[in-house]
Amino acid sequence: MFMDSQITEAQYSDLNAMGFFPSKEESRDSFFERVKHSLDWSEKLKNEDFRFEESKYILPQQNRLSSEELEAAGLHAKKAYNLLPSWIPAYYLNQGLPLLTGGMAIHFRSEKEGPWFSFFQLKEVFKNKKKWILYTAEEIVSHEMCHISRGPLHSTRYEENLAYKISSSPVRRYLGGALVNYYDSFILLFSLAFIFLFDFMCFFSPSLMTFQWCGKCPFMIILTLGLIRNHNIRRELKAAEEKLKLIFPLNYREILIRLDDQDILNVGQLSINGLEQWWHDIPCFRGEFLRNIYHPESPVNP
Repeated sequence: MFMDSQITEAQYSDLNAMGFFPSKEESRDSFFERVKHSLDWSEKLKNEDFRFEESKYILPQQNRLSSEELEAAGLHAKKAYNLLPSWIPAYYLNQGLPLLTGGMAIHFRSEKEGPWFSFFQLKEVFKNKKKWILYTAEEIVSHEMCHISRGPLHSTRYEENLAYKISSSPVRRYLGGALVNYYDSFILLFSLAFIFLFDFMCFFSPSLMTFQWCGKCPFMIILTLGLIRNHNIRRELKAAEEKLKLIFPLNYREILIRLDDQDILNVGQLSINGLEQWWHDIPCFRGEFLRNIYHPESPVNP
């Protein structure tokens, strides 16, 4: 459907809405090769299990969410960002999920230079329940759809903030991006464990009570640094949003999530005069793709 030589503007829009948009490194051919590979692999897994090499980790076909389930659960991502990658292989599966995690997007390669594979997991409890702890299945699916779509951009700084922007919780919208990557969670948990360990030592050695504040220092330092970083990230995203809103008042959020880390930072720092020039100068196939879908609606006045 998307692979013949004459790709129309309508087909660009369809792929874009499915969560496919090119990265800076992709040519027209490599982008459509990725699309074809992703859709073919997804179709193949509808009829068979997938086992990771040298691992007992299995994606069981019978646990796969249907496209209809994903479309219903991903409406938050569609409404906010015009993203609905219902083609993605998604599974009710607890195996490999970190503690207190309701879902997780995964990108991997079978070979060092081979194509990327993507899928995501949803905690098995959502088979029969709409809500688990503080999260609904709809929020988690929409959150992971943002990560799946942005995966080829290989960006990290703004991922969690962009995905949490569609959360129903004001607290998660504001603080969700404080943990940028997988290691941040472990560092935070380690600092909390250090507090409990120090308190435990104080129980057997009362003389250590004088230094009890030392046990809390790592946690307070890590928490403070995380909040400062989150504030800076939110400020950078807000600056980019405000600039994009000048010429894309209706689509600025859609465009924002399709930019990589460097673009988001650069857009926020552009002068008004440079904004339209940046849009017209986005290079390679990526620029062609985005300009075919999004058209400036408001002129930028010097």
